[in-house]
Amino acid sequence: MKRDVQVRRNLRARYLGSLSRAAERVERYRKGERSTNNRRVRVSVPGVVRLNAEPDRSLLLECIYKIRLAIAEKNRLYIDFSKTEELNPCGTILLIAAIETALTNGVDVIASYPKSDAAEQMLQHINILQRLGLEGRKVVDNKMVTRWAYHTDIEASFDDNSFENIANLIIEWTNADENEVPLLTGISEAVTNIQHHAYKEETPRKTWWLFLCREDDTLMLAVCDLGKGIPKTLPKTIRERLGSEAENTLKRLHIFDITKTDSRMIQAALAYGRTRTEHEHRGKGLAQMQSVAMENAEGFFAVHSRRGTLVYMKSEERERLLNYRDPVPGTIVLWKIRLPSEGIRK
Repeated sequence: MKRDVQVRRNLRARYLGSLSRAAERVERYRKGERSTNNRRVRVSVPGVVRLNAEPDRSLLLECIYKIRLAIAEKNRLYIDFSKTEELNPCGTILLIAAIETALTNGVDVIASYPKSDAAEQMLQHINILQRLGLEGRKVVDNKMVTRWAYHTDIEASFDDNSFENIANLIIEWTNADENEVPLLTGISEAVTNIQHHAYKEETPRKTWWLFLCREDDTLMLAVCDLGKGIPKTLPKTIRERLGSEAENTLKRLHIFDITKTDSRMIQAALAYGRTRTEHEHRGKGLAQMQSVAMENAEGFFAVHSRRGTLVYMKSEERERLLNYRDPVPGTIVLWKIRLPSEGIRK
């Protein structure tokens, strides 16, 4: 037993060391220390792709940083899905965002097929395997897969047909008028926030990604960006909006607290959003989405940003704050509600 524990510790230390070295190399690239190596980097995707449990989180983030490093150093990539069996929403949307960013930046990417049939169907369903040069060889008929819808964009206008399909699904599943769906308002404001605050001003493509799923009487949504992250943007955002009042607001939200953590910063962002409802598109998107979860009998809401995670469950009536060693690039929001009985349509 002691030997098994030590083996697991050694493996974790190795993975964390690899992740740390990858992050350091990305930082060196940003400072101008660029590599001219054009080797093909192997990225081994873990068996379970998720952010909310270790060691899977560290293994996934190691993959993300390898992909980001390949973009920075102009290396080629081999995405190895051969061990991948389970794709959870929060981890999968982050992985897809990283892969699509590599493709958009002209990185030469190839891949292998996933280990499980369900994982392969999912990646084929959202057209990732095809974009990586693999043939879609499955009949996508797994109900765990077909219930998912996927969308990505660089705009916040929601004018294209693909997002219209997402909006129509939400309206249909909630059995409500378009102007009476708080979730659509929350998505609009959250994405507008991404456009204005998540990325650096000079970023040419302020991309965001969205997963939507209905499972029986439950609606689930995941939104992701690869921006600077809430803990880095919140203080600047408050100063820009409040001017001379900023210092008092930062103190009231505990931003200057010496015990601050990334999860506390996320909590402060939600609190700040709830105080700014009189201003359009002023950080209230997350607060709006959380408030819907708070009003739903089985509501669930989670935010992953940098090293922090905030989780709210209606059943507990409280926010849980978690902090991890390794940072998530950007922000991922996961949201679940129970649909009203009259909104459930087969």
